[in-house]
Amino acid sequence: MLFPTDKYERGKSQEIPADSARKLCRTLNAIISGVIDSVKEYTVSLGRKAILAEIGSQLQGSWANLIGKGASREVERLLLDYAKGSRLLLEQSPRGCRLKNGWVLVFGSEPDVAFYDPRGVKQVAIEIKGSLDTAGAQTRYGEAKKSFAKQLGENPRCHTIYLASCFTDAVIDQIKLDGQVRDWFNLTSILYDETERMRFLRRLFHIVETPPR
Repeated sequence: MLFPTDKYERGKSQEIPADSARKLCRTLNAIISGVIDSVKEYTVSLGRKAILAEIGSQLQGSWANLIGKGASREVERLLLDYAKGSRLLLEQSPRGCRLKNGWVLVFGSEPDVAFYDPRGVKQVAIEIKGSLDTAGAQTRYGEAKKSFAKQLGENPRCHTIYLASCFTDAVIDQIKLDGQVRDWFNLTSILYDETERMRFLRRLFHIVETPPR
């Protein structure tokens, strides 16, 4: 997720630089904390099962889903924090917020995040896929693609954004070929790299603050 690990896995190096080790610890802590926060009925027993998911294939699907929920929750936090910090937030609700320009931000399931203009038209749709499983990258994009098709069917001008932790060459080629995704960003970079995070947020809120034609 953060840096090449081949030399460690091959035993060529036994020590990780202090800065990289701290970054790794912060990243793992943020992911695990996000998972715990997203599960109201969390218990120590459930946590042990999550650890076993790395060595038990029968639990892999559940663990991936929990990571996805944690990623979505973190994106929601980033959007709300940016709206507050930019003094765009008018009022907050359990499912999102209303902005001072009349736009409404809604957190849901299809899409994961939506922005509606003052007329109630969905102008931005964001799909979030937090799993790092390379083998399932195309399947996850396929799920997002179905959602985007629905959003574009409702409003052909809807700005679709795909946030994923895993992009393969095949997925990127498919995105370019389909033409249904207006922007795509690496979710891991957004969560843990300040420059990429601000690039994404400024791009997104520039769209939100620009009156639709």
